[in-house]
Amino acid sequence: MTSDLEIPMDQVTYRDGQLLSALDMENDRQRDDRSSRLHVRYLHDTWGIALGFEVTQVVQTEGGIASVNSGGTGVSVGPGYAVDSLGLNILSPNELSLSIPKIDGRASFVLTMSYPDDSAFGNRAELENVCLNSGFDLRHERPVFAWKRPAAVRFGSQIPLVQINILDGIIQGALDFRARRYTQPFVRPHMAWGTTEKRRTGWNVWTGKNDSPIGVDPEQGLEVKVDTSDAGFTKNPFYFAILDRSVEEKQNNSANSDTTDMESTLFLDGLRFITDADREGFTYRIFQPESTLPKPEEAERLGWSLFWLGVEPVTGCEPAFNLQLAFTLAGFPAFPFFQVVRPPI
Repeated sequence: MTSDLEIPMDQVTYRDGQLLSALDMENDRQRDDRSSRLHVRYLHDTWGIALGFEVTQVVQTEGGIASVNSGGTGVSVGPGYAVDSLGLNILSPNELSLSIPKIDGRASFVLTMSYPDDSAFGNRAELENVCLNSGFDLRHERPVFAWKRPAAVRFGSQIPLVQINILDGIIQGALDFRARRYTQPFVRPHMAWGTTEKRRTGWNVWTGKNDSPIGVDPEQGLEVKVDTSDAGFTKNPFYFAILDRSVEEKQNNSANSDTTDMESTLFLDGLRFITDADREGFTYRIFQPESTLPKPEEAERLGWSLFWLGVEPVTGCEPAFNLQLAFTLAGFPAFPFFQVVRPPI
């Protein structure tokens, strides 16, 4: 079988005065269709019903077709849009009525639809030539519907819509929609990051022990409130933060040997944590004995700033969350101890 990468992907170009034929238009359309199929198949990796294709039971009456909850002799399929496993678009612009298999006894069937074979779009002698006001048939695409035994359904190339139980040509009970396959949205965790402005971060003295998780005495640390409202989080994200002291380190490196007292005073090895986190921001706190922690104005002068990363969790069929990969993409060093342990299923 030919690989998708082995088929050339040539760009169709045109020039002024060029005589265009149907083949030129067809090549252009085929390239666009192929690009769309590759996009769906390899980027989204999904197939199924994307929109519509609602199915109801119907019976034939004197006044026409009527919907029923049980005992139907056919089904009605509404318009819709779906994608098969090859990335082919399956479209149906109109509501269609389909009869059910006429068999004796009891049996189960699955209604499937698939992309029509290319031969269905070949030259058709009954169509008029393309002329203005000629009533030319636009050849609306329609899927191929078929009733299949459950074991005979080829999932992917055939998209299941509904399963029915038949007894002597009559549908028994309600329609079984558990056979339907829907496309899954392409979702990823919403990530945003930022940094506070050096020397204008907004450091304050952390006071009070009522809101402290460890019950420390008042004025035993520094804190800064970080605004993340511009990130556009819709629910509370997971926040990670790193204190940036690069300005201070440059100052210490350039200082002479008689500044040992200042260097020891600015040494920081306290407890740092995030609290009061929501989708609008969080508070970053540093717990340190007052004798070794600089005052807020000193922290600003030294250029202490904060680099933060927010990861908003997602719902649905999301990819596995790799914390090490998230830190790497955000510019953090990927330490070997970052590992997500997933519980056994």
